Amino acid sequence: MKSILFLLLFLLNIVHYCFGQIAIGPEVGHYADNFIGSHKIDSLVINSANGVDVGEPIFGIFAEVRLTKLIDVNVKFQFRDLLIPYEIYNDDDKIYGFTVRKMKITGIKNYSVQVLPQLTLPLLKTIETKLFLGPIINFNKINKSEDIQFRNGTRHQGVAEVFNSLNDSILPTTVTLAVGGSLSFKNIVVSLSMHQRNRITKEINVYGVDHDFINQAIFYNFSLGYKLFKL
Repeated sequence: MKSILFLLLFLLNIVHYCFGQIAIGPEVGHYADNFIGSHKIDSLVINSANGVDVGEPIFGIFAEVRLTKLIDVNVKFQFRDLLIPYEIYNDDDKIYGFTVRKMKITGIKNYSVQVLPQLTLPLLKTIETKLFLGPIINFNKINKSEDIQFRNGTRHQGVAEVFNSLNDSILPTTVTLAVGGSLSFKNIVVSLSMHQRNRITKEINVYGVDHDFINQAIFYNFSLGYKLFKL
């Protein structure tokens, strides 16, 4: 991650030399998420917990580069924790006619670089109103957990195998788009954005066999930034 920060600083120096007018500052916020995915491998069922969840806090820094009177580019580096919930069960394994469902949460450290061209709308004199659309590159680091096994080997066949393979299914790098808007009053910036649906998992290995495992995520971000200094 240090190399990414150095690269960003180097690029900002080049942009400042060419264009000038850079505002830099910290940013905090929160996100909501919606994970989407449902799979069946033989009798094993793996579901992402559908529905919008509250999510976790966001921390980061931003650099806003003014290109013209109405156009600028906001470059962000953000960090957040992601918690992906799964429901796993064996459809053939029932107790009194009911399946026993197990929950698994995969923890991820997520670092993102966002390059967001912005258009200023001439609506209000004292408050800058902007719309933005741009790419996001995500770098995912898995929070490793110990493998599990159930005491009675005849119950929940295959469920422990799926549990222990979920971490390895996460894509280390993903790319998506952010669309949203911001309001700026003096040095304070309030932003709302949606990160478009994108795939977050690759294949999953169960008993030595790779199976297609498509899980997707949508994020809704709120952030509050402060233009600490300008160049």
